[in-house]
Amino acid sequence: MSARITTVVAYPSKHPGTGEPIKFNMSYCLSGHTPIIDRAWGPHGMKSWSIN
Repeated sequence: MSARITTVVAYPSKHPGTGEPIKFNMSYCLSGHTPIIDRAWGPHGMKSWSIN
């Protein structure tokens, strides 16, 4: 049996200290965080993931 799990990660739109706009860095997300997702969840049977 498999289940679909959805996780939401939210980023602030403005820097909390300066109030300056923050731009989401997709390149950093893909290179920095997605390997962690694979290592953490792959051994538990995760077959795929996506960023929307």
